[in-house]
Amino acid sequence: MAKNCLIERNLYEYYDEDYLLQKRLEDGSITFNSKDNYYYFTIEPEDTNDLNYSTYVYDIEIIKDGIVKTILKGKLKIKEEVTFASNESVEISEA
Repeated sequence: MAKNCLIERNLYEYYDEDYLLQKRLEDGSITFNSKDNYYYFTIEPEDTNDLNYSTYVYDIEIIKDGIVKTILKGKLKIKEEVTFASNESVEISEA
């Protein structure tokens, strides 16, 4: 496990803006599994409730001794839900 460092996953509309969603090792929203030596995070439905359907950009950073190293950048597309929880009611119309 990386010691004395922060690991963050940030979601933005554009990279030069403030993040809309952040997952951090420090607050437990990113976890480390010592059995497989991987870090894990989950984006829950509640995390995106206030976001519009759109394509967003993200990065994953390691921060140690004030030095920020971006290890991954990418895009995340949030789409309209097509499957629903069993407790939700959905009106289906025939085409």
